[in-house]
Order: sequence, then structure tokens, then C-alpha cells
Amino acid sequence: MINKKEILKFIGEFGGTFIFIFLALHSIYHFQNNILKAFFVGLSLTTGLIFANFFVTGHLNPIKTILFYHSKQITLQEFITYLTYQILGGLCALYAFAKYDAGKKLSEIHF
Repeated sequence: MINKKEILKFIGEFGGTFIFIFLALHSIYHFQNNILKAFFVGLSLTTGLIFANFFVTGHLNPIKTILFYHSKQITLQEFITYLTYQILGGLCALYAFAKYDAGKKLSEIHF
């Protein structure tokens, strides 16, 4: 059985990844200036990490999760769960961005 602390970790991964990807896509899509794009992508990463760290964790990046698993800092079960929530958070952010921010179908979005 998964305890409350474990559930909060995975909420942090999903929510933090969602926030990071959604805000990064928003920044890249709406800002014309490359300096603003870079600034707001960095700000979106920071915001996502703050959210995720509020819930005890803060991987947000599947590569980081792979490295944690490879160095035996997390178990196989945690590894699979982290990756699942990161991928789901990213896909939900992409869908939300396309549907509600860009107002287009995914196939119509061009950066």
C-alpha cells in the first residue's frame, strides 16, 4: 500500500511537470522575442520545480529519474511511477495548451 507521502510525491511530479510544460509551451508560442522566450521557459521550469518540491520531490525530467534509478537512489516501482506521472503530466499539459491556450488542434500548432 502506498502511504500519503508517496502519493504527494507523485502529485508533485505530475503537477510540476504539467506546470513546467504548459508554461514553457505558452512562452514559446506567444512571445516573439527570443530573450523573453528563454526567460519565461526558465521561469516556467523554476515554477514547476517549486511546485514539485512543495510535495517533497522534484525530478520533472525523465532523464533525471533514469539517473536516479541507475544510481539506485530510487526503486524500480518508484522509477516506473515517476516516469508515468511525468509523461502523463507532459501529455496533459500539451493537450491543455492546444485546447485552451492556443485554441487549436494539436496538428495545427506550429512553433
